[in-house]
Formats: sequence, structure tokens, C-alpha cells
Amino acid sequence: MLRANTTFVLGAGASCCFGFPTGSELSREICGLTRAYPKEKKVRAFSAATTLLGIYSEPFFASFQESGTHSIDAFLARRDIFSDAGKAAIAAYLLDCEKPEKLFSVDGKANNSDWYGYLWSRMYDQVNDVADLVVNNNVSFITFNYDRSLELFLHTAIKNTYGLTADLAYEISSQFPIHHVHGHLGKFGPETSFRYGLVEEEPRALGNRMASAVKSLRVIPADRADEIDSNAFDLLWQAENIIFLGYGFDNQNNDRLGIRKLISRKSDEGLNQPHIFATTLGMKNKEREYAFNSIADSRADLIHYSSQTCYESLREWGVLL
Repeated sequence: MLRANTTFVLGAGASCCFGFPTGSELSREICGLTRAYPKEKKVRAFSAATTLLGIYSEPFFASFQESGTHSIDAFLARRDIFSDAGKAAIAAYLLDCEKPEKLFSVDGKANNSDWYGYLWSRMYDQVNDVADLVVNNNVSFITFNYDRSLELFLHTAIKNTYGLTADLAYEISSQFPIHHVHGHLGKFGPETSFRYGLVEEEPRALGNRMASAVKSLRVIPADRADEIDSNAFDLLWQAENIIFLGYGFDNQNNDRLGIRKLISRKSDEGLNQPHIFATTLGMKNKEREYAFNSIADSRADLIHYSSQTCYESLREWGVLL
């Protein structure tokens, strides 16, 4: 059970262990779409989207590849003219990465990377009746990722652990807030038959689903990147524990969260500060120092960090115990 109000902030690194790319890997893969085999699912999905939406994509690929940027989000924030082409490429590649077997495979559990499974083991601990699951777990998620792997995992785990129908399991899982700051690859729920990933579909149906995904993704213009996301801020304000997993501490994303404002305001009002935890796998010392100052300013002492994987970090901190 997770009685303490706990909010996770997820970056691309939190999904890597489930078959998704980091931000820089996604950028490379998108550039590679033009060289991929035409019959690959992701290529057919991209083609279906561009055909249905009337997108001319060649200028997008040329400009992005020669932009020198390592983030497709950063590029699209500055080149709004390529928004639909970029979002179609993102959706095509990431939908092809959405594979249920990556979430529940024995391999994932064997290599100590399955932090979803570890989180779930803490959530259902001492909860024998599903009716008590939400009451006894005060947990929410803010994610900068587009994939629905967390939604699928929680829904499937609840359904099979407690022997529920898909619809009833969805009623329970949807009570744990999952806020996608930049949108998602499409609604996951009964109205979409819990569809996940790319499946074999005729071109028109595939095009419609891709168009829906493109519509569900959001690009934040560079001149509005410092606006605080009110939904994310509200979740963070209530949190006793804030856990950053696989998060890159991009300044624009930090501004969207408003963590510095939160810490300053709580200090001014004499309120308890949250306990902040962050994974820093791959960061150098100065990069870590800069990242922490960017979200906590003079209160970087509030942050507990770990240079291990998400799974190992959660175990080391003991924050879920």
C-alpha cells in the first residue's frame, strides 16, 4: 500500500526498459523512417496517416535531419509548420513499440528493470479486496511520454490479480491519475476496445487510428514553453513524495511543472516541503548539479538521487515501503 501521497514524474528513461526509445533514439529512428522497408508496420502506418491527412513529409525529414537537434519535441516547438508530419512520425514509430509482451515477459523481471512490477507489488501488498485498492494507494503520475504502457500495465495487472472483467478493471485503474503533459497515442479504454500498439488493419482504418493519434499529441510552441501545466502542478502540490524517473530535466519541461514555484510558495507559506527523489543514470556530476538547481534552486538539498536504474533506485530509496 502507498498511503503517502506520491506523484511520479516520468521521462523517456522510465519507458526504455519496456522497449521504448530515449529522446535521442526516437529522433534517430524518425530520421530512419525514410530508409525503412516499405512493408514494415511503422512505415505503413506513417504512410496511411500522411495520405489521409494530406501531409507532404519530405521537407520535414530534410529539415529535421539537418537541424542538429537531438529532440523531436524541441524541433517541432520551433517549426510549427512541420507539426502534423512530426506527430505522424512520432505516432507511427511509438505505436510500433507498444508491445504487451514487453510489459509482462519473464525477461523483464529477470534483468531487474521491471519497475512497473515492483510498484504494483507495493500497491497490492496487504490489499486483498479490490475495493480497497484505490483507498489504500494515494499515487498519481505525470508523464512526458506519449505511450500508454503504464495504462495497459495497471489495467491488466488489476484485471488478472483480482479476477475482474476488462471494463471493471478499467473503472479501478482509471482512478489513478495519469497526466500526459504532451498528449498520448490515443485514448486507452473500453471505447477503443483497449487497443494497444499497431495491429493489422486495412489502410483506411489504420489511417483513421493514426489521425486520432496525431490529434492526441501536443506540441508546445517554444514561446509558450514556460507556461505552467496546471494539472501537473496540482498533482505535485498535493504530493508528499515526488519521484522523478528517467527524467532529463529539460528546462522547458521543468518550467511546465513549476517545481521551483512550488518549493518557493510552500516555503513562503510555511508548509512542509515534499520529499524529492530522482534517477540520474548517465549524468556527470556537474550535469546533475545543474539539473537539481534548475528545479529546486537553493533547495537542491531536498533531492535524494540515485545513479541506478528506475527499479534499483526505488528499492534503494525505500520510498514505496
